[in-house]
Amino acid sequence: MTKNASARSKGFSLFENLIALLVFSIGMLGFATLQIKSIKSVDSAQLRSQAVSACYEILDRIRVNSGAAINGDYNIGLSKLSDLSTPDTSIAQIDRDEWFRTIDSFLPVAKGAIHCTSGGICLVTVEWDDTRAAQAFDPASGSTDQRVVFSAQI
Repeated sequence: MTKNASARSKGFSLFENLIALLVFSIGMLGFATLQIKSIKSVDSAQLRSQAVSACYEILDRIRVNSGAAINGDYNIGLSKLSDLSTPDTSIAQIDRDEWFRTIDSFLPVAKGAIHCTSGGICLVTVEWDDTRAAQAFDPASGSTDQRVVFSAQI
């Protein structure tokens, strides 16, 4: 090996260092994007858990006051907290109002619905806006509403 060839084979050239830095930078950008999507996914899962917990809460209240539920006192279409009328003093109305305040405080743009039949079957729906997760995973979908529906025999 000549002296000139061995001098060229020692160490990295500036160009090789720049290429290595470019490859490393692209990898780090990919990692950062993955972290951002992971954080948004965790946020979406937390909202879903809160919605499920709210469904269990109102179903527990309905089971305690099952006579009123069978009479339809808990029934309400898909509504927001601001859509509720002036509360009265019935236990069903108080339970429903407290439940709406709960979902409104935990979920963005929350809506809820309750429908109990005379046969004792109750359907509870919670809907909320999950824009953050929708933009992270499918920005072209346009739909950002998420919905949890529970059906239970009381």
